[in-house]
Amino acid sequence: MCNPGEGNMNIVRDVQKLNTNISYPVVPVGVRRRLLTTSAVAATLMGIMACASVSEEEGAATSEAAIRNGTLVTPFAPGSTAPVESKAVVKVSGCSGTLINPSWVLTASHCGIAAGATVTSFQGATTVVRTVDRTVNHWIIDVELLHLDQPINNLPTIQFVSYAADAIEGKTVKCYGYGDIAPGTPSGDRLYVGSVTAQFVSLTQDARGIFYTAPDSRGQVIMGGDSGGPCFDNHKLAGVNSFGDNLTMGAQANVAFARDWINQVIADGNYDTDGDADILWRNTASSQVGVWYLGDRTFLGSALVGTIPNSPAWTIAGVADFDNDGSKDFVWQNLQTLQVGVWYMNGTKLKTTAFISPNPPNADWSVRGAADFNKDGVKDLLWYNSKTLQVGIWYLNSSLAQSGASVFINAAPDSSAWHIGGVGDFDNDGNPDVLWYNTATLDVCIWFLDGATLKGNPVYIAAHPSSAAWYVGGIGDFDRDGSLDVLWSNSDTRGLVVWYLDGSTFLIDKTIVAPEKLGWTPEGVL
Repeated sequence: MCNPGEGNMNIVRDVQKLNTNISYPVVPVGVRRRLLTTSAVAATLMGIMACASVSEEEGAATSEAAIRNGTLVTPFAPGSTAPVESKAVVKVSGCSGTLINPSWVLTASHCGIAAGATVTSFQGATTVVRTVDRTVNHWIIDVELLHLDQPINNLPTIQFVSYAADAIEGKTVKCYGYGDIAPGTPSGDRLYVGSVTAQFVSLTQDARGIFYTAPDSRGQVIMGGDSGGPCFDNHKLAGVNSFGDNLTMGAQANVAFARDWINQVIADGNYDTDGDADILWRNTASSQVGVWYLGDRTFLGSALVGTIPNSPAWTIAGVADFDNDGSKDFVWQNLQTLQVGVWYMNGTKLKTTAFISPNPPNADWSVRGAADFNKDGVKDLLWYNSKTLQVGIWYLNSSLAQSGASVFINAAPDSSAWHIGGVGDFDNDGNPDVLWYNTATLDVCIWFLDGATLKGNPVYIAAHPSSAAWYVGGIGDFDRDGSLDVLWSNSDTRGLVVWYLDGSTFLIDKTIVAPEKLGWTPEGVL
């Protein structure tokens, strides 16, 4: 794993490139392209690249290099004749980007830009700096959208090319970027441009969205540090710098493939607080955690939350808003040390971590959800004992310490084939309820609770999963009708299906496109 973390609950940013094996229009969250050299491209498409290690010798892409033999551009100088769109080119950490409107920057996904990174607009004698507060990655193409904490105003609004993806072939485009003008020669705050010609447009599934370019007679060619910078065709955005060999070729993400997605994400710009159910994922191999953003039940994009070290000991045990800030936080349990901790989140950005005390008495007890069972404004923990089949509640105080003795629910499942699928208020009476599913009989039922007391008998849902391979990945209101729905995941096929419910009444199910063969499993609904 790149950049291993330290400490039990520390978050780690990771820009691993994994084999996508794409056969659906969506890939798992957190997948970041690190396409730097031609050999790395081949390795990536073969699915054998994990973390690129690239030398900084001439002819190898570097993280600092920019346009070779490029022309200096000074769009904010008095009397400048530079194209107006060049004013929108910004520096994004070690990459470049384009301010496509006052609040959104388009860059390359493989740059690995995360919330908290800075975006800098060099405006002559004035330097404007903003902070990234949200990010969304395209599911296939090497592009990423960055939302700024404050807008950068009075710059041109960028237009996209309107033609089809393959129409770029044969066109000469102008590509911009910050960084070195040659290996070891930094450009600092100087912007450079180079003219390149699109010679081949890849329309294959694995390399979809890439067009390759060759330098003009001056030998102008993009270099690694130009990653994320724009390429314009007749003043309209046509590509995003992706990778190259620093000498004879470059490659750009084809904006024609991504423009509809870009417009959709921007239109639904409050995607992480818009009331739509989003899906929390974890990769058991890489320990990454990420989110799929959904808008009106349509996949918009993904964001990498971070990486939990010491996997697989830590498992996600529940999601709930512990600090009442509007963002759901993640409950973790360590199956070895028995520790329970909370990631306090601001959207997809980790704010801080804390441990819940004390630890459970033994490894038979595991957390199965979090909710406010005693209505004191503080989230509590639901526990399940795999040997005795008891279900209990820890009431917590604001310091995440157990408050009083454990309380047992006055019921227990009749066999270990029953599994808790989630905790939520299914009948909208203000009390959390418990969803159960049985991997032997395939029955699904709800315990309607009043605090820790079961109200009557369990209520069975008049629907069954088709096999025991289906398990509950989370519960949430996917259609905004005020009723909780159930997200199912198939451990064999990795399929995703949502059961739409009205209380305990099954209405309809709908398939959601799922990731393939990468160890990503849904861990909850946000």
